[in-house]
Amino acid sequence: MLSVAKVFQNHMILQRSKPIRIWGTAEPNTRVTAVLDAASVSVCADADGSWMLELPPQEAGVGSVLRIKSGSEQIELTDIAIGEVWLAGGQSNMEFHMKFDRDYDAVLSAGKFRDTRFFDVPEIAYDGEEKDFDYSRFGLWRRATPEDLGYFSAVGWYFADRIGEELDVPVGIIGCNWGGTMASAWTDPAYLKNTEGDVWLREYEDNQPRDLNAYEAGFRANPNNNRTTMLEDPMNIKTMRDGLSREEQAAFAQQILAMAGVKDATELVNYGPKSEQNPGALYHHMLKTVAPYSLRGVIWYQGESDDRHPEVYATVFSQMIRCWRDLWGEELPFLFVQLAPFEEWLIASGKTYPLLRRQQEQVSKTVPNTWMTTSGDAGMQWDIHPKEKKPIGQRLALLAFGHVYGKDLLCDAPELLRTEKRDGDLFLHFAHAEGLYLDGDLFETLELLGADGKRVAASGAVLDGDSLILRSCGSAVTIRYARTPFFTAKLFNAAGIPAKPFETNV
Repeated sequence: MLSVAKVFQNHMILQRSKPIRIWGTAEPNTRVTAVLDAASVSVCADADGSWMLELPPQEAGVGSVLRIKSGSEQIELTDIAIGEVWLAGGQSNMEFHMKFDRDYDAVLSAGKFRDTRFFDVPEIAYDGEEKDFDYSRFGLWRRATPEDLGYFSAVGWYFADRIGEELDVPVGIIGCNWGGTMASAWTDPAYLKNTEGDVWLREYEDNQPRDLNAYEAGFRANPNNNRTTMLEDPMNIKTMRDGLSREEQAAFAQQILAMAGVKDATELVNYGPKSEQNPGALYHHMLKTVAPYSLRGVIWYQGESDDRHPEVYATVFSQMIRCWRDLWGEELPFLFVQLAPFEEWLIASGKTYPLLRRQQEQVSKTVPNTWMTTSGDAGMQWDIHPKEKKPIGQRLALLAFGHVYGKDLLCDAPELLRTEKRDGDLFLHFAHAEGLYLDGDLFETLELLGADGKRVAASGAVLDGDSLILRSCGSAVTIRYARTPFFTAKLFNAAGIPAKPFETNV
């Protein structure tokens, strides 16, 4: 009868310098004692057998043993490290496995693996799914070794590796992500009611399958519903690691639409009793299985699948963060990625990305303890999955150093503060602009418009400290930078972080 939540296993990493929460089940009303090295805490299980306790904060280290006792029963967990633990959440660009990363072979060849460990929360969206498929390779704590590195979230790995290098402590990543999912799927629906986000609840109600038998038959016939074979699936390897040509994409897109019996991608709405896109589905079946595991914070990369209702993303994402913080009972830091440049891939389009990026920036400015990094140099025009995740993981680590760990360094993206006209030139002043530099032709990405809406040419662009000076363009009244679905970043600071997209009137 004595058990602990699945996330508590041999080889796990526990959060240092914070109370360590442990929970599970036992015989109702019995005493449960947890002993971690020299620390010991006891609680009494509830009438239903549930229990939770808090062990006192511990310093970083390795080789710890956790023993949990209740009556004559005992559980012993070994090879436990204590260090920094972060949850890596989102959709496919966070899920994106190291096995598919462009630098995977180079990382393996280098052979420099710190004490980094990864727990991949099984992708489960409905009651009983874990019995329908073989999840034996998931829901495990894996160490960074040549055998297991491929299972890691690539963004999570590069983030953890940089954190471990700087802090010299073990780092654990809890991967809780699922490709193609909206923020609403990760949120308790109660948090979306009576907000702009309830558009997702109404859409869900309006798109339930009428024939449940046909739905069930279709679900079982679709091999993509088996989320335990992705690393070996030839098509997944092709699309994620190698990429598809434009011709291959066109043919594959038609197959997707034909299989769904629709003519246009806007008609594809995947709801039903077993769908991962149902509001709250992944909050209830994935996130809650690891809450409230003691964490330092959350890294997040998501938003692509919110393109049907981009105008409410700031509301939904803000409510999701509030929901998670309430679940953990603390104001966890959220570090997240602004969507990368992207035009089109299969049936996906980046046409709403400029709005989604603005919505993401709004969250970073209105929700406390949230910070956003940029990815303007890390996108692909014809692929929604950029193959190189190292810049993203390392920029998230910079945010963590500067805003969570209190280090004095440049960690934020250059951000437009104000503009002014001076003698026919335009002066753009930026924050976080130490070492500001240009890489390539700025005017491929920056657009100047006059009062008539027509383009205005500038004779050149020069940098002066934290300012960008646009020469001989005093007739411009609007400046737009990176306000298109796909763009190539041109403006960076000394940390190599691309400037945030912006639009301003002079």
